[in-house]
Amino acid sequence: MTLEDSASKELKWWAVPGQFLRQELLPVLTNLRLAIALLLLIAIFSSTGTVIEQGQSPAFYQTNYPEHPALFGFLTWKVIQVVGLDHVYRTWWFLALLILFGTSLTACSFTRQLPALKAAQRWKYYEEPRQFQKLALSAELDTGSLNSLSQILQKRRYKIFLDLEKENLLYARKGIVGRIGPIIVHIGIVAILLGGIWGAMTGFLAQEMVASGDTFKVTNIVDAGPLAAAQVPKDWSVRVNRFWIDYTPSGGIDQFYSDLSVLNNQGKEVEHKKIFVNEPLRYHGVTFYQTDWGLAAVRVQFNNSPIFQLPMAQLNTNGKGRIWGTWVPTKPDLSEGVSLLAKDLQG
Repeated sequence: MTLEDSASKELKWWAVPGQFLRQELLPVLTNLRLAIALLLLIAIFSSTGTVIEQGQSPAFYQTNYPEHPALFGFLTWKVIQVVGLDHVYRTWWFLALLILFGTSLTACSFTRQLPALKAAQRWKYYEEPRQFQKLALSAELDTGSLNSLSQILQKRRYKIFLDLEKENLLYARKGIVGRIGPIIVHIGIVAILLGGIWGAMTGFLAQEMVASGDTFKVTNIVDAGPLAAAQVPKDWSVRVNRFWIDYTPSGGIDQFYSDLSVLNNQGKEVEHKKIFVNEPLRYHGVTFYQTDWGLAAVRVQFNNSPIFQLPMAQLNTNGKGRIWGTWVPTKPDLSEGVSLLAKDLQG
């Protein structure tokens, strides 16, 4: 085999994949039905990630999604963990849907939207009647002039082009911005998809139950992406200065607050904020939400005795509200005592 034959075969081999991409793969990627189907699948699985609790322990799913009876006849804790519904947004198949949808939008932008924009920017004069007959809408005027027509179109914000040589040809166009709109929408959606993929790969979820006055670092990570280790803060901590609840006149909870301070390694405050529901603390890419509250302990003093701090535990009420309880000794030898129950910080 000669060197020329080898080069010819190599060029032909490279031409086949390019032809396959243009003729076979691109029409599939730019298909509107495929984009709609992918968008529906993403919406459906995103909703399952909202309905099914994410990042909980296996015992939680075994308790709430038993095999007998199975929810909807099929949804059990085994199905949830095998499919990955307990961490939907980090599963390989959900990320694959995002990548495929983003690729479809990008291909559509380059093969359809950008050429349509370039075609809309080009202008030329039609001189033959058959050229006008190819248009979706055309009309012939018996009266009027190009000057009067030009003035009417200018009032309607058309851009006018006149043939200065012949002075008997006029071209007007309007709505080029409408060609840019879909491209901007596609860019926005692709940016959101890239942000979702990056968040799934580098994000993490941690939960901490912290008492007022305590300082904590983010250590109790319950769910994390494969690249999240570098994002976990190590050189600063957070102190809960105070926690309190505002109550309605009827005794119900109106809002609960936490006063937080971000501390560096030297214990110096570098950030301070009062947070409440839907108003988190954001610091160095980490967002702290206040999602729940509970009673950790109660402080008791008998006459002039020292202040005793007794731990409280949440009692099982079978879904009829939350109650915490503890046992308070009334004698030094702990032979007698009273039970203390509380449903909130007022009780």
